[in-house]
Amino acid sequence: MSVYNPNPYRKILKNLTEIIERDYDVIFVQDYYNSLLATLLYLEGFSDCIISVHHLPLYAGFTYFDKPMSDEIHQFLEAILIRYSRKLIVPSQFTKRVLIQIYNVDPDDIIVLPLGVRATFEDRKTNIIEDPRENSKIRLISVLRFTDQKGLTYIVSLMDELRRRGLNFTYSLIGNGPKLEDFFSLVNKFSLMQYIHHEKFVKNIFPYYSRHDIYVSTSLYETFGLTLLEAMAYGCIPIAFNVGAVNEIIQDGTTGFLVDIGDIESMADYIEMFSRKRGKLLSVKKNAILWAKKFSWEKHVDELVKIFKECR
Repeated sequence: MSVYNPNPYRKILKNLTEIIERDYDVIFVQDYYNSLLATLLYLEGFSDCIISVHHLPLYAGFTYFDKPMSDEIHQFLEAILIRYSRKLIVPSQFTKRVLIQIYNVDPDDIIVLPLGVRATFEDRKTNIIEDPRENSKIRLISVLRFTDQKGLTYIVSLMDELRRRGLNFTYSLIGNGPKLEDFFSLVNKFSLMQYIHHEKFVKNIFPYYSRHDIYVSTSLYETFGLTLLEAMAYGCIPIAFNVGAVNEIIQDGTTGFLVDIGDIESMADYIEMFSRKRGKLLSVKKNAILWAKKFSWEKHVDELVKIFKECR
């Protein structure tokens, strides 16, 4: 079985002869940017079918920070890829429901295939910081793009609430984005800078998860929530707004905690509880690690190959 994955960053022109002189069973598309090339190859008979990966559709009102083209072109490429794909692969049930509603896609043509987490699970206990002292410093972290989607003002409100309660905490923020300056202007307005450690880029994010207790997500929607899963794999408990696919990642009360969107009080309640009860913190950390172990890229690839073979 042969699979062709069109990638605009490869030297396609140089290898074009080799590409078009072969027949392919499947054209696998992971990015809307490749929609026209994939459709052309399919219509010209170079492959039996297209299988494509999809996230939340722009047409439904969801936005993305890294679109390589205008909204209009993005919507066109999105629609044409859905039109010509035999099977659509999505990372969550939430995404599947949205695609069915927006594009009237046959549910049987949409396959939910969760993403994997890149982690080694040997001797996980080394990643759990055992600190039995009550009222010891609680370590928070968020890995995010500084965009409106991530609910940045809620992060400021949360820190302000934790300070009001007198909790001893630090908050690491990893990421960059167009709203970075606006965010830190608000942080300075509320005099919260002393609690924050910020880095725009890190080479390896995984050690950061293992050095923190709680992963905070104030995202307003998520296609999957990969950072939540990564955090759990390293014993960092997620507390998140119950939006999008987040409740497919977090088992509420067991591997993490969900709160209503904007409910900063409840989010602060959980953080305060863990600050006071370190034993409870360690118990949930271990549950989170065991849950994340169910997700792997190896399993993801195996399932993907099965889909290719079934569509031949």
